[in-house]
Amino acid sequence: MRRISGRFTRVESRRRARKLILGLLSDLPRKNCWTIAEWAGDKTPDGMQHLLGRAKWDADVYAGRRGHAAADRELYVPRSWTSDPNRCRAAGLGDKPEFATKPELAARMVTRFLDAGHWAAWVAGDEVYGGNPRLRAALEKRGTSYVLAVACSHEVTTGARKFRAELLARKVPKRAWQKLSAGARSHVSAHGGHGRLTARHLRRPGRQARRRADGSGRGRPA
Repeated sequence: MRRISGRFTRVESRRRARKLILGLLSDLPRKNCWTIAEWAGDKTPDGMQHLLGRAKWDADVYAGRRGHAAADRELYVPRSWTSDPNRCRAAGLGDKPEFATKPELAARMVTRFLDAGHWAAWVAGDEVYGGNPRLRAALEKRGTSYVLAVACSHEVTTGARKFRAELLARKVPKRAWQKLSAGARSHVSAHGGHGRLTARHLRRPGRQARRRADGSGRGRPA
């Protein structure tokens, strides 16, 4: 919090933001103002809602010392909310907010980032994003490489036929896998210090490039 404390004009907002961040990083099964407020020991979600909706703080780009940056953000509003105008109005979301899936929000942010003249060597995401063909198509259209996880049941079309992802992974010989460090503070590092890179192909329009990603954030030929 010391890195971003200067973005809050009031100490109350800064303390509330700390609780919010810790709540988002917690193992809560559902994360919203209600559940995080309860987890933080607050009697009501009013404080969390005030922080996100009315408190004054600088939410623009923040770059870390190692070059990482929060370049954009989108608010995910569940369909159960967008179908309830009264609930949305009370939360300050307007009368008719448009529902968008998380992959759709990701595609919007990537598009804005690239349209602004920025460049990214590759995009990474979990299976929520990897299972969405429109997001993959949007990245390929922009010529942006990606590493997106997919569920074991995800079907992959090959020259022969469709295969489940888990079956294709089993067909890859052990010598073809590379173990790459996931960082000293990652979850996989607690189980031996290295994680297996299961996605070997980063797609580009018209071809497939075999690449791996190192800690510098650049794609390098494997």
